[in-house]
Amino acid sequence: SSSTDPASNRLQLVVFSHGLLACGWTFSSLCALLAADGRIVVAVNHRDGSCVVDIDKEDGSIVPNETPLSQNQLNRRHGEKRVRELLRCIDLIHTALPGC
Repeated sequence: SSSTDPASNRLQLVVFSHGLLACGWTFSSLCALLAADGRIVVAVNHRDGSCVVDIDKEDGSIVPNETPLSQNQLNRRHGEKRVRELLRCIDLIHTALPGC
């Protein structure tokens, strides 16, 4: 498959958002395959309490999330926040890489 849009000859951008209770690195193999095919891949790791593990801010190690959200807390408002985060991410990428 082609990693550029034939109509505009622009690189394809993939912004990947992990699922609830998962983490960005859970899907790192999939993202690596997409990147190996020539796409620009940005995997957002939401730090919103939806993942059962987190990254330690000081040393970068993986640590258990001490306050993961319950299924009841993962509601529509939570999803809307993620959409806003992803749209902001896309805006920043288009500003930094106008060829995407």
